Amino acid sequence: MANVVHIPELVDHIVANLESSKRSLLACSLVSSTWYLCVRPYLFHTVCLQLSKISTFPTFIKSTNSIGQYIQKLCFRSHRNSSLPYVNSAILAPLLPHLPCLHSLHFLGVGIRSAGEAPVPQPEPRRKIHSLEFHFNSNRWDKYTSQDVLDILGLFSHADELRLSYDDTGSVYIIPRGNTTVPVPIPGHTLTISILVLKSAIHGYSPLLISLAETRSVIIECLDVEMFSSGMHEKEWEDLGTLTHTYRATIQTLIFKPRADYWVRTPLVLMRRIFFYLHSNLPNLQSLQSFTLYLEIPEGSESTSQKRELKTWTLLSGSLLNLPTSLRHIKLVLLPQMISRTDVMPPPPIRLWFRDELSWKVIRKALHRLTALETATFASVGSILASHNPEIHHDEVLVAKIKARLQLARSIVIRHETVERRSS
Repeated sequence: MANVVHIPELVDHIVANLESSKRSLLACSLVSSTWYLCVRPYLFHTVCLQLSKISTFPTFIKSTNSIGQYIQKLCFRSHRNSSLPYVNSAILAPLLPHLPCLHSLHFLGVGIRSAGEAPVPQPEPRRKIHSLEFHFNSNRWDKYTSQDVLDILGLFSHADELRLSYDDTGSVYIIPRGNTTVPVPIPGHTLTISILVLKSAIHGYSPLLISLAETRSVIIECLDVEMFSSGMHEKEWEDLGTLTHTYRATIQTLIFKPRADYWVRTPLVLMRRIFFYLHSNLPNLQSLQSFTLYLEIPEGSESTSQKRELKTWTLLSGSLLNLPTSLRHIKLVLLPQMISRTDVMPPPPIRLWFRDELSWKVIRKALHRLTALETATFASVGSILASHNPEIHHDEVLVAKIKARLQLARSIVIRHETVERRSS
């Protein structure tokens, strides 16, 4: 028990998975000498560090290898106006060999500065990581450049999930490129990203993505992007086209969530601009195999709702005409526009797929030209907000109705899903 007092103060916050650890801990008495040995794997599962402790953390880890082997998630945090030290590859590279079980690495509002002009020696073999997150503080946007972020990305060859976000999803901030003459550590190695999640807008991250594609071969298996229409950036999809067409970056799956801010009175006017650029630049994504489109239906009175639904249907149909012919799977998801970002009780799913007055001619034409298409899923969702254990209903009668309206000459697997929050 005496060993417990030696847990260093630099571990500011520890999250223990108590539910999964109960069985192991039952065999240990709190007064026995084995208690610390039993609890240690759960005690050090997640470690969050303030930047003031960065200088002492490497020394601590290297001197206590038995602790480092239990750390699976490492999080660097900084206060909003902090002027504490920066993180870079020179700090991280010596740490990684002492953290053999590390699968998640998070940088939340911390300043990042490139290690310097000389390439940093990489751990061998090149490291894979499950989750890598950069959360940029918009009040400290000058603390980040593309070169600085690439300095850390240079440590890894594969990320199951790379998540980039700002602390204000209603605004767009652009990360400057920085000193482009400074070489990225070990350039030329392929970086594979299973899921790239971008919050706020593509344009805010464009300098980073372009710089990454200039220095390394990039395979993005899935791009999940949420774009608010109030951003009004014409370059959103031009940037994506440049990334894939000019620099040969590979994007296999695209999940696109265009959203009008809940306070916008005429969301369709703004959404039309997004769909125009989507329509113009999708042909550049020649490696795309799967495309998921979320589309919000604005609320209103019964008469105005019908007009809006018709306009929305026209936007939806037209946006599919220029999909790349490499597509094998397509999913169209309809959901009601959120009244506010804090909605707790979402409205019921939209039933737009079965309106008799809507024409399927354009959608039929769009799917017909996709010669490699294998599946087409039409879904109605009660809320874009994530929910635990949602109820997903499959209705073969509704599938038959969709097939009758599409009248496709060749065999494609058609699915219909209704997704609702599970009632408590």
